Amino acid sequence: MNKILFTTEFADVHGGGQASLLLLLERLDRRKFSPVVMVPAEGEVAARARSLTCEVRVFPLPRLRSGLPVLGAIWRLRLLLKAAGIALIHTDAPRSTFYAVCARIFLGIRLLWHIRTEKRDVYLDRFLEQRV
Repeated sequence: MNKILFTTEFADVHGGGQASLLLLLERLDRRKFSPVVMVPAEGEVAARARSLTCEVRVFPLPRLRSGLPVLGAIWRLRLLLKAAGIALIHTDAPRSTFYAVCARIFLGIRLLWHIRTEKRDVYLDRFLEQRV
């Protein structure tokens, strides 16, 4: 079974991004794919994902400019990817995409970045687009 790690940066449903994620999780073919949902904290997204029989991991991601905590989070995410047997990462925000880009190095895990915002950082986006 192909395990997909879905990330979201919000614990609660704030708009179309989380609603879209939950709809995708609801309609995902469970005969082919096993979803793992990574949320920053317990909340509505985690509760609804669990009600859809998804595995949920609470995994807060520090802000990118917070120094050493960033390295620790990359390392922990890398361990999670390996331990859970993740085959694909589906991100929906630049911060989680950055962490996924760094954590998957040499693991052979594919990464899909679902861009859901018009508010963009030209330099970070250029870095990420070259690695997704």
